[in-house]
Amino acid sequence: MKNYTLERKLFLIIATDILIIAFSHYLSYGLRFGFDIPEPYLQIFFKSLPLFISFTVAVFFPFNLYSDLWRYSGMKCMQSIVSAITISLGLVLGFLTLLFHGDSRSLWPIFLMNWFVSIILIGGFRFHVRILRDLGQSLFGKFNRGRRYGKRVMIVGAGDAGEMILREMRQNPGLGYIPVCFIDDNPEKKNRTIHGIAVVGTQEDIPRIVMKRGIDEIIITIPSASGKQISRIVEQCRRANVEFKTVPAVAELINGCIVGVKQIREVRIEDILGREPVRLNVRTAKRTFSRKNVLITGAGGSIGSEIARQISRFKPKEIILYEREESNLFHTHQELLSLVKDIDVIPVVGDILHEERLDEVMRRHEPYAVFHAAAYKHVPMMEENPFEAVQNNIFGSLTIARKSAEHKVRRFIFISTDKAVRPTSIMGASKRAAEKAVLSLEAGTTSFTVVRFGNVLASRGSVVSIFEKQIARGGPVTVTHPDATRYFMTIPEAVQLVLVASSIGNGREIFTLDMGEPVRIMDLAESMIRLSGLEPGRDIQIKLTGLRPGEKLSEEILANGETAVPTEFEKVISIQYDPHLYGRELLSEIEGLRMLTEARDKRAIMRRLQEIIDDHIPETFPFPTKDEGGVRLGLG
Repeated sequence: MKNYTLERKLFLIIATDILIIAFSHYLSYGLRFGFDIPEPYLQIFFKSLPLFISFTVAVFFPFNLYSDLWRYSGMKCMQSIVSAITISLGLVLGFLTLLFHGDSRSLWPIFLMNWFVSIILIGGFRFHVRILRDLGQSLFGKFNRGRRYGKRVMIVGAGDAGEMILREMRQNPGLGYIPVCFIDDNPEKKNRTIHGIAVVGTQEDIPRIVMKRGIDEIIITIPSASGKQISRIVEQCRRANVEFKTVPAVAELINGCIVGVKQIREVRIEDILGREPVRLNVRTAKRTFSRKNVLITGAGGSIGSEIARQISRFKPKEIILYEREESNLFHTHQELLSLVKDIDVIPVVGDILHEERLDEVMRRHEPYAVFHAAAYKHVPMMEENPFEAVQNNIFGSLTIARKSAEHKVRRFIFISTDKAVRPTSIMGASKRAAEKAVLSLEAGTTSFTVVRFGNVLASRGSVVSIFEKQIARGGPVTVTHPDATRYFMTIPEAVQLVLVASSIGNGREIFTLDMGEPVRIMDLAESMIRLSGLEPGRDIQIKLTGLRPGEKLSEEILANGETAVPTEFEKVISIQYDPHLYGRELLSEIEGLRMLTEARDKRAIMRRLQEIIDDHIPETFPFPTKDEGGVRLGLG
């Protein structure tokens, strides 16, 4: 029954098109001759009419003019109509030229008139549904002004994203949104309208306009906005005491997300802390990884899984997900299968310390590039488990790096941390030692690159996740020190840096990102409480707990002897260092840690790390000593 209805509807549409085509053909002749068509041209009219009808209807099918929904007709539909009519008239004129042995110059004015008339009539027929619907919505909106058939919405940002959100709200009244006005800081847009909705002011006017127009919700539609811009808008929304949401940032849109009502979400702390996204050289990255095999260690983690998502855009041949935690691997694998086509996504359960497993995987898949994201990274946890930190972060990294060189992997990217700079924790020291170890290897055909970045927002176990849980429980929110600061990055931003470095690195290089200004953890806690609609100190208490073992008051970008050099990418920095400090001698010192780890000699491990990393202990932090609570293992 459904198929019969569709076939009947298609038949009626084609029949109507035929009538319009015939009428426009007659009208063009009539206009040309004042509706007194000479006999020779009348004969041409009757001979060309079947051709014009046949060609036009036939050409409409490949241009999808019988499958598109008219209620969504737009510029793309109009372009298809123009193209189809141009092609069909061209074919008819060609046939008539052959029929009249090349003398068809007198037909040009008629056909030009026919082209205009056909586009107007057929386009009008296609657009009448949308025109009537938009007119009805406009009248309905004016008639019901003040009534509550849905949330009255203010859209902040009168750009492309705002227009898309408005259009979707208009096309789907069932979403429950009534767009009322736009806000935009561009003075040239003031008092302009988009689909009949006016731009009524700037962000400073938000509280006044919310009260005047009875706004229920504000939607921020500026994907390219910086954290400071979002923060200012959020503050105005809070002053207006109204709900506010946002659309994905540019960094999120990298993964193929399209701005729409379904993507509207709560404003997150990442939006406020975010900066201008790194401009990834997509062409270089695509050329680097297209149709190549890529292996990612720690593929179930926050960074590893995001690398897999982003690199899938460059159409590699295979993505090998190497992970020892089965559940995380399962979820990453399932997500990628739903996202990508024509790419083999291969889940591998394995440990980076397991040489035989690495040999097996690399022989079978012959990866072109290895992204080494697997690591123990939680500072206090590693203070309590120093042997595992050394074994996994240092010797696991050495194992996967050596196997990459042995199997002639072309690019090896080691993902490090700013905690490796003048480290005061076992985690930071293990990552710094691993950096030195990887850069000391004899590369052969393998290019070894190190990438450092700061704290990653929304990663598992991050301070943001901890604060969110504490706020949900009603507090208190625990902050170690009122002056503690950290550099923060979003996960997509961090991975863009990794991909930039992997594309431009030539080997034995360290890259980092211009991380902007460090953020006070106290300010972060207060901002997160306010984003939850609560007030710090009144609704949620903040409790100071003191720095934990291994923690620093602030993080740094460069180690002793390192200098920052800009690259062709505005926010990507190449770190220059003395290569003479790396090599076989350093590798021998690092290898000495192996026996100390097997012997479980804590103090000896600490001394050896101090020798390997000569710039890691500030004078204010003494060498670890025993106390009643056991051995303090922090390097600072």
